[in-house]
Amino acid sequence: MRVIDQRLLALLTSCATTACATTTAPRGFLPDVAEAQTSAYGSWIDVLYEDQAGNVRVRGELIAMTPDSMWVLGGDEGWAIATSAIRGGQLAAYDSGGRDAGVLTALGTVSTISNGAFLIFTAPMWLIVGSSAAAAQSRVPLSDLTESGWSEISSFARFPQGMPPGMLLGELEPKPVAGG
Repeated sequence: MRVIDQRLLALLTSCATTACATTTAPRGFLPDVAEAQTSAYGSWIDVLYEDQAGNVRVRGELIAMTPDSMWVLGGDEGWAIATSAIRGGQLAAYDSGGRDAGVLTALGTVSTISNGAFLIFTAPMWLIVGSSAAAAQSRVPLSDLTESGWSEISSFARFPQGMPPGMLLGELEPKPVAGG
């Protein structure tokens, strides 16, 4: 295979695998799908809300949710946000494995080098099907705050029924991050 063909193949592979959705969650925060079902911690949330100073972006663990309030813990800071002030955002429930699907697509595409002349058929198929699957998989655990109801979002909170009476946000320990 000529050098130009290899470069083109690498460029197409990198372009195809960049269609995956991303989150602002720190590496190691999101559990895999099985762990998410039993975790005592809330999911990662990225919220844009409006206050007196303008728009504010908050990122962290979703602690509690009620129809009128959301509590978020980000590191050593906590926020109680009125749902009426929320302008948008995204919740990431778990690690989708979309990155792994993208890597497998790239490896599969590169493996078509062994197909000889049939590479002109097999490499594009790997790119089209693999990148579409990786992109779709990466979006599965994401919920847009403007499209999802608060009751759906609350099920991903540490305290789905709302903040327990007498508990202060500052008393909570943040979720330990794997590898961090």
